[in-house]
Amino acid sequence: MVKDDAAAVMPRHDDSDDCSRFVSTLRQLIGEKRHRAWFAGSVEFDLTVEGALTVRAGSTMQRDCLKKHFKAELREACRRANLGARTVEFVVDAEMTPQQLGADQPAASASAVGSSENGLSENGSSANGSQDNAPTANKSPVGKPPAPARKAPPYLVSDSNREAARLAELVAAGSPAPCPVILWGPGGSGKTHLLRSIAEGFRSHHRRKRVVALTAEQFTSGFVEAVHGRTLASFRGRCRGVDLLLIDDIHFLLGKQKTLEELQYTLDTLASQGAMVVLTSDRSPAELRKMSGELLSRLGAGVAVEIAAPDLALKHRLTERFADQSGVRLEESAVRMIASGVIGGAWEIRGIVNKLGVSSRLLDLDICDTAVGKAIDDMNRVCMPSVGVKAIQDAVCQVFGVESGVIKSKRRTKSATEPRMLAMWLARKYTRSALSEIGDQFGSRSHSTVVSACKRVEQLMGSEASVQVAGGACRVQEAVRLVESILRTA
Repeated sequence: MVKDDAAAVMPRHDDSDDCSRFVSTLRQLIGEKRHRAWFAGSVEFDLTVEGALTVRAGSTMQRDCLKKHFKAELREACRRANLGARTVEFVVDAEMTPQQLGADQPAASASAVGSSENGLSENGSSANGSQDNAPTANKSPVGKPPAPARKAPPYLVSDSNREAARLAELVAAGSPAPCPVILWGPGGSGKTHLLRSIAEGFRSHHRRKRVVALTAEQFTSGFVEAVHGRTLASFRGRCRGVDLLLIDDIHFLLGKQKTLEELQYTLDTLASQGAMVVLTSDRSPAELRKMSGELLSRLGAGVAVEIAAPDLALKHRLTERFADQSGVRLEESAVRMIASGVIGGAWEIRGIVNKLGVSSRLLDLDICDTAVGKAIDDMNRVCMPSVGVKAIQDAVCQVFGVESGVIKSKRRTKSATEPRMLAMWLARKYTRSALSEIGDQFGSRSHSTVVSACKRVEQLMGSEASVQVAGGACRVQEAVRLVESILRTA
């Protein structure tokens, strides 16, 4: 028996020359492109039984496709290879571990979500990444697997992602879950990292089950290539003949109607087989309105869990992790500055730490509070879209649950002064308006009032004081984060 792979080692029996000759003949008969798409690395041939050829496939769907499309060619290849007339039998071997994307190769070591160092890649190998790092997109029927890389660090859990992390643990353990599971949240919140943890955790619990993990871009390019190359059955066999399918960034599919239809049929097939599906998106299912009504109903049949932007505690831990990974020595005060001052998530924190590391090593500069503050401001200017005072006022009013007229009024109650001061502080931070111009938009207040308000907010942030927002009391830093989150998506 021989696995149909150009680099396969010939079996240790007398028919090894026959197997080698048969594979070579089949390749010439059907063409290199079709051979690579349908057979290479994913099918085994057995010629040990006289007058018979046994074709071993990794799944029922793959077996049926081969039987339908290649039975005559396989017989002809036997004849041309001087093996005589042979009957062709197609069987499913559940213990096969195909090397092509779409087949799971058990990881050497992996453990459950939240405690394992693991990665997500399309051939079962680990991939390096931060709390949110997408798999590399390459070329093959469903995307060429990326090169092996370092294992990702354990997934960090905090209040901002605890529910999603718990659900991921259940999926990784193989516990019954609605199909599909949708993890959604802003970039840098940890969606892709959590997807990796699910894949590796599932592999560690179910080493003989098949897992496919790919990005929406890879799903799209693989589908298009399969249509153009007439290998659609092979593409579908690899995506649908699995126990767990993971697709990252499904918002990429918006506007691609044919690909969305293919995804819908794939979800239907997997659901009917009892397989599990996990999808990620940067927006909630309700915001994916451009998808077809039928696909939206399929998504609605599952469960959607939000992964919020990292909270202060998680940003603190991410800063420490990235500094340790990069060999950048940060004082505790610098870690706190980055965690409380940065806008965004893991990507932005990593960028700040990398910039400080470069400045320290190449320019021989000390990592002082001034340098940290400058790095934070530089990153925030890049990440935060251009906003005006009016947009800031609206976002603050939304977070605090007050009318826009309240922060412009002469009222001095706490419910009016707290959002007013915070809005002034944010206006000074994110706009180029002069202090007098900012004051004018808050009920014709003077520039000294704006200065006083900004100083008061900084004092509150330094003492970790609380303010009353629409959802209850929270720290000033958390209120700022909520406002900035609204401004980023405005």
